[in-house]
Amino acid sequence: MTLGGHIGLQVIRGGQPLDELTANIQVAPPSPPSLNAVGSIPQQNLAVDQTGLVPLADRFTAPEGADLSYTVTVARTGIVRATIQGSNVRLQWLAEGRTEVTVTATDSNGNTATQTFTVRVSGEPPVEPTIAPIPPTATPTLTVEPAAHASPTPTNTPVPPIPTNTPTPEPEPTATPEPTATPAPTNTPVVAQPTATPEADDGGIGIGGIIIGLIVLALLGILAFFLLRRRGGDDGGAPPSDG
Repeated sequence: MTLGGHIGLQVIRGGQPLDELTANIQVAPPSPPSLNAVGSIPQQNLAVDQTGLVPLADRFTAPEGADLSYTVTVARTGIVRATIQGSNVRLQWLAEGRTEVTVTATDSNGNTATQTFTVRVSGEPPVEPTIAPIPPTATPTLTVEPAAHASPTPTNTPVPPIPTNTPTPEPEPTATPEPTATPAPTNTPVVAQPTATPEADDGGIGIGGIIIGLIVLALLGILAFFLLRRRGGDDGGAPPSDG
């Protein structure tokens, strides 16, 4: 769709009109913003039994406010399976090999842009390792043989301690008790104890016993006499007379 109209032009020289020209001008409306691919998607490498995601949001520029939709095609469908998940391409391995994957983006104005990248699948699916049982082994025995001429192991003899000159403490002087006063001896009359007289063989008192008894009585009389006389001398008086 185009817009057009007629425009009249007049050429004036020296104040006098010369010619009058008529031009037909057509104006085309502005074209909507285009959709373009940004950069290129690098090669994707997959291993067997592995999947991957390729983001697409940053790989296309769309007019502001335009919604994008995506489609994907695989050149060799037996190598990898590709599906659209939101704004990502999901890749799932099928077999070893290499193939080209093409993504087409379409906006709401009908503009389209494409990106093509390579997918390489390599390797074998992982195999779970099989652990073989370990056979039992014989336990080794250790035989210790006595040494031919074993020398006794020297032992560390303890060294006696060196005596040190320890000063001998001097004994402390002990206090000598003071002598106590000895009481003066008193004149105590000595009383002769009668001695036992051996009995006669015939069971009676013999002549010897009678004699000894008389002597004792005489001595007692004499002792009593002296005692009475001494007591009288101490009292300052004369001994009493018989009359």
